[in-house]
Amino acid sequence: MTHSDVWDWGLHTNFLQFSALCLTFYCFICFYGILGLHIPLLSSSSHNNGFFCFLCTEKESFVDLIKYMYTNKLEAHTVEELLHVWDLSQRFLVESCGTLCLQRMILLPLSLESSCYFLDSAAVVNQTEEFKALVAKSIAFLANHFRVSLVMNGEISSRWENSEDLAKLSSNVLETLLTTDDLQVVYEDSVYYAVRTWIRANCKGT
Repeated sequence: MTHSDVWDWGLHTNFLQFSALCLTFYCFICFYGILGLHIPLLSSSSHNNGFFCFLCTEKESFVDLIKYMYTNKLEAHTVEELLHVWDLSQRFLVESCGTLCLQRMILLPLSLESSCYFLDSAAVVNQTEEFKALVAKSIAFLANHFRVSLVMNGEISSRWENSEDLAKLSSNVLETLLTTDDLQVVYEDSVYYAVRTWIRANCKGT
């Protein structure tokens, strides 16, 4: 192979790479247009003017949402994956995908983070039957996670399980936990301890 052949091959390779880049950009523009027609949030309006954004960490979840829109199949399986897709489906108003995410999450074990997320979201999202079932499951999880048990340490007293997690709760979640019938307390000082722990961790100057 001569020097000129190598030069021609290099130009040919660069041309192919440039062509692939142009094709990718063109597909993105077309994809953006299609997306705007199918998702109300992306359509032009006085509120959003066709603008949308999402975090880089949500890229895979966003791809899952798009795949669902065109194949009616959802690839997310874990609670964390479903939670991210559900959050995007709420923002982009893809209700059927959101419903499917909730139905799957009802069948899966929850975590402290996911339970708190749903309870915090309860005041701002559409309360479907699936969401209500998930909220009830989240409350049951918290009541079990923060069980109050009796201890004998010279005198009878009560102790919160996983008490170090109390400070991580939002005020809404703490209120939900303390007012639910699923939480069984023997002494009222248990409630006082939970509130005091939360205040000391979250309220400055106290």
